[in-house]
Amino acid sequence: MPLKYLIDENLRGKLSRSLPARALEAGLAVDCVTVGGEGGPALGMGDPELLRWAKEEGRVIISLDRNTLPAHLAMHLSAGLSSPGILLVRAGCSWEEVLDYLVIASALASEEEFGDRCSYLP
Repeated sequence: MPLKYLIDENLRGKLSRSLPARALEAGLAVDCVTVGGEGGPALGMGDPELLRWAKEEGRVIISLDRNTLPAHLAMHLSAGLSSPGILLVRAGCSWEEVLDYLVIASALASEEEFGDRCSYLP
């Protein structure tokens, strides 16, 4: 089953427009919603609520937030909850690398590969 993504508000402009277009170029579709966008959670939602929303919707979070999101994930997991996972964009990565990675991961990766952990991409 293809991965579903939740694009965090710190990436919502550029990534939310570019990712579906890149997938279409590859003849694929990517299921992504954006914080503050249609079908996504509200802007300004705190990390704990965002993690619960992503869990309920089965969406891997894509974010730049290396400061607070990993710590909130640890607390989320220590409370006995699970998570589809978090993908953090590495500083210095090109958008081309990020887009290609997300399109390929959406089509080929399983939820188990990213679940309950914070991973860096690409």
